[in-house]
Amino acid sequence: VAINDIIIDQTNKLWVATNGQGLFHLEPENGILSHFVYNNNQTINSNIVLSLFIDQKNNLWIGTEGGGLNLFQTKSKMFHFFKQSFDNDYSISDNSILSIRQGLDKTILVSTVHGGISIFKNHLDIKRISAEALGFNYKDGQSSTILEDSDKNIWLSAGRDGLRKYNANTQQTTSFIDNPKDSSDFS
Repeated sequence: VAINDIIIDQTNKLWVATNGQGLFHLEPENGILSHFVYNNNQTINSNIVLSLFIDQKNNLWIGTEGGGLNLFQTKSKMFHFFKQSFDNDYSISDNSILSIRQGLDKTILVSTVHGGISIFKNHLDIKRISAEALGFNYKDGQSSTILEDSDKNIWLSAGRDGLRKYNANTQQTTSFIDNPKDSSDFS
């Protein structure tokens, strides 16, 4: 089984994201293994799970390939789904989620394969920042890792195209890329 991500929740349980075999949940103290696979609306909606994140309420955020963002509320054991909708400005920006991180003010930051990023302030307030606004000017620009610094700048890895810093206040993007003529920059 190809493993894309692992995370330990607040109760010391291990979650394992796989590349085609869905999601596994292991309770190390008693060896109980649960397996979540796509088969209906009661579980994950894609068997390719790319990224995992545990929030402050011990909820599991699950980034999938093609299934969007899945949220598993551990107390109720219920799944909720966030998918891209072209006619809804408050949907997520893409259905392939590469990275999920905690931002400032309890926001959830989500980076995607093709659609830029989405910022969740709560389950109903979703802000999208397009790939173009982040300096991705070609169709397959990807941001594989996302984080927010103490000045509320959002930082994204840009694959083979360097690093991006997005200032949400000014809506300006700064690119840090390799200039072959400058040995002091990213190479």
